[in-house]
Amino acid sequence: MEKNPKINVVIVSWNVAQSLKRCLESVFTAKYPDLEVFVIDNASTDDSVKIAKSFPGVKVVANFNNIGFPKAINIGLRQSRGDYILLLNPDTRIPKDFFVKALDFARSHPDMGVMGPKFTDPDGTPQGVDREFVVNFSVLDENASLHLDRNIAEYTEVTDPDAIEALKADGDFGESNLMHSINGYVYGNQPGFEMKQGENVRIYAMAMGTEVDLHTPHTHGNTFLNMGMRQDVVGLLPAQMLTLDMTPDNPGTWFFHCHVNDHITAGMSTLYTVKPL
Repeated sequence: MEKNPKINVVIVSWNVAQSLKRCLESVFTAKYPDLEVFVIDNASTDDSVKIAKSFPGVKVVANFNNIGFPKAINIGLRQSRGDYILLLNPDTRIPKDFFVKALDFARSHPDMGVMGPKFTDPDGTPQGVDREFVVNFSVLDENASLHLDRNIAEYTEVTDPDAIEALKADGDFGESNLMHSINGYVYGNQPGFEMKQGENVRIYAMAMGTEVDLHTPHTHGNTFLNMGMRQDVVGLLPAQMLTLDMTPDNPGTWFFHCHVNDHITAGMSTLYTVKPL
């Protein structure tokens, strides 16, 4: 049986007694078998040191002065001898399966040097995000619908089977059935795309489909951050996903569309509304 790797946890505290208590409770609730925990306290005047010492096995370094976060972290790092080191802020809590999942990820990525877990609020939503939207850019081919013949008969005056086949072979008719959609809607008809001025908004943009699904989502009125770059347009390939963070500061109702010319003409656009404070 493979031996569990040793994990060191290093926490720096300063007057965060109750947060530290909840943090340490979450660490030990995870019940990892080979764990060594260090709490480096920067001269707290509350019960931080007392609480840290109340957890069996926690090694506490109580500094006489507040030496700052970097120096305190380095004290913990110098004493750590584990295979992995977790640097944990005292106001965080980890889920019960954190160590198992983190180790699974590390084993499957042997070239990994540093791992950055995702932070969420207690309700599971991403930390620092007030509102989330998913937008899927996709050209939906209604020519492939199993109901095409029935729809032609029901919604047009063409009922003769030969005439229906001739209509299906018509290029303009086929093009008209390519729905250049955002979340299944065309020409700005998507409901509910609303946010407030100053909110932290996260947009999960994706594209699905065929080789024609090369899209360039573009926002009017406001910009977003994409991998640290300030932009108002990005490129999407089929089955690609991007996370776009926006803090809208310009109230109004604005276009959000694909910037490929014929996709604009075909209706791949929606509206988003920024409500003023």
